[in-house]
Amino acid sequence: MRLLLTFALSFTLGCTDAYLDRAAHEPGASYDSTGSVFRSLRAGDGMTPHAADLVRVQYRAESAEGGLIADSSTSGGPLAFKLETAIPCWQKALERMHAGEKARVVCPYYATYRENGNPPKIPRNVTVAFDLELVAVEPVGSAPPIPGLAIKVLHATKGAQPADTDHVKVHYEGRLDDGSVFDSSVKRGTPIVLPLDGVIQCWHLLIPKMHVGEKAELTCPPESAYGAKGTPGIPPNSRLTFEVELIDIEPPAPPAQ
Repeated sequence: MRLLLTFALSFTLGCTDAYLDRAAHEPGASYDSTGSVFRSLRAGDGMTPHAADLVRVQYRAESAEGGLIADSSTSGGPLAFKLETAIPCWQKALERMHAGEKARVVCPYYATYRENGNPPKIPRNVTVAFDLELVAVEPVGSAPPIPGLAIKVLHATKGAQPADTDHVKVHYEGRLDDGSVFDSSVKRGTPIVLPLDGVIQCWHLLIPKMHVGEKAELTCPPESAYGAKGTPGIPPNSRLTFEVELIDIEPPAPPAQ
């Protein structure tokens, strides 16, 4: 009996490895740290979630043999959950996706289980291919959302993301609602390094959603920028739009001697 069980396990692992290997040879596919194979099918231009954020995900799950396991489109619609509660292969895949993006993720059996994890009703010890759509990202925090605060990705990358306490190097151009430019590091020809805990609230909240190498448009309502007082060159109660390129995350400055 033990010999039969050992043979069955070896056969299952062999099939899993072959299935993953085939998936990894699809154009644009790559392995991640969970041993899963990720391939983007359609780009998104929304936010990338952090672990504590609420995400809404539409998914379809198939076994390695092609049998349907689950399909959220026929069982109540997108699944909503905190990213940090996801099974390992979902968490790693979704944290590199943008809202609106679709991807195919082939997950080995050891990356498809987490106690009380999402998605539900996925059999244990089964390699699963998921078609995922990241429908929405809802940042979770102590402060209520700011109406009109938005980020639109113009050029997506998969680089590192800064923490909201990091220093970052950026190129940017800021415009008023009438389209006039009030400040531009691009025109000066020199990027700027600044601490994310020392900038306007809009930047503090949205730049950590970006990846190194990414370009994005930030829409900043007055209450997240310079408010009712304004600042030189920016009238009171101005909504601002910034085009920002996140060039790099800078190491902290050494302490003063």
